[in-house]
Amino acid sequence: MIKKVVFCFLMLGLIILLSKGSVYAQMSTELIEVPTAEIISYGNFDLNFRMYGEGNLLTRLSFGALRNIDLGFHLDLGKITGNDKVQMRNPALLLKIKLYGGNIYFPGIAVGYDAQGHGTFIEKGEILSDGELADEDTYTEKARGIFLAATKEILFEGLYLHGGGNVSDLDNIKIPDNLYGFIGVSRQLGEQCIIMAEYDNIKKLEDEENNRFNIGIRYLMTTQLNLEFAWKNIKKRHVPERILRIDYVEAF
Repeated sequence: MIKKVVFCFLMLGLIILLSKGSVYAQMSTELIEVPTAEIISYGNFDLNFRMYGEGNLLTRLSFGALRNIDLGFHLDLGKITGNDKVQMRNPALLLKIKLYGGNIYFPGIAVGYDAQGHGTFIEKGEILSDGELADEDTYTEKARGIFLAATKEILFEGLYLHGGGNVSDLDNIKIPDNLYGFIGVSRQLGEQCIIMAEYDNIKKLEDEENNRFNIGIRYLMTTQLNLEFAWKNIKKRHVPERILRIDYVEAF
């Protein structure tokens, strides 16, 4: 297991070392967890490390391999710090297609599929919150699944509104029963700081048990490297979670 982990990190490091050129800062493909309508520029890749609860590390590697199409994967490593055995979970697919770039009147629009769940990892056979046994490996927060996202600059320069909807249960697609919404806002302050807020997993506005409110701040260290700190689940019925994330964008 450790050899697999080391191999993955060596491969990711090799990609960075062999990368070429400099790319200019671009709008992120997501806020904290809410997707935007933006994609990675053609010919670039995005390497993202997300450190979250219980010493876990979620890695995402995605490529602007085709014009208007992003393709990548997530790799979640559990117990990466501490004395416990490192847990390597199954990779998860990420796909995003930009349908429309937007203009002064209409937002940019993208559709995609994200198979990566969040929260606490639950192995097959463990007890779920409803008392049932998990019939497969899963997370307390389901993967976003199929989604549609829109992004529009509003009111003044640097203020963006993001929103959309998703269906996470692909085995039982029922509209509107399995349709969830999300909305977010981002504001760039100066040249190096972006503040973000999002309301996710919305089915009913008053559903405090399932809806998630997250806030974060992103510091643009260079045109290629971002550092982000976020707070998840800032609501009375949830235990807030702190997340540290590093994002690196480069040409290949």
